[in-house]
Amino acid sequence: MATRWHGDSDRSATMAVEETLKLLGKAARAHQLYLHNNPTYHRALELLRAAFRRAWEQVDELALTVTEATLVWEQRPLYQEQERSSETLPWLLYKDGVRELRFLPGFEEEEVERFLEILLVLRRRGLGDDDAVTLLWEGDFSFLRYRFVEAQEG
Repeated sequence: MATRWHGDSDRSATMAVEETLKLLGKAARAHQLYLHNNPTYHRALELLRAAFRRAWEQVDELALTVTEATLVWEQRPLYQEQERSSETLPWLLYKDGVRELRFLPGFEEEEVERFLEILLVLRRRGLGDDDAVTLLWEGDFSFLRYRFVEAQEG
């Protein structure tokens, strides 16, 4: 399904999506570093929610392809982290087979904190803990879809 544009330009949609992804990364780090009653965490969360709202003015959904180091939107790499460590957002998802995230309007209000918590669990997990696909499934999201590939044996 192709994204329908609400705004008047491709450039403004790209900028809105890029800003949202940047703030998603910042909110994920704030969620990791601060207690949930900390003003810095609350500010990062509110900035992220506002960015999603601005993005919804431009697009109907935010469909991202997940690569090892990048989140790609409309064939544009808009969020890149070159290190392949347990800390990078794309790698946390990619290594467990997640290849696409699809955010829908309403995610920012109802489910964003649940998603940030999953990212935190993925960063802190040990051997034998649940993978990203399991955690996303258990998250029972209504405004987030994901696609994954099965691990190849051999």
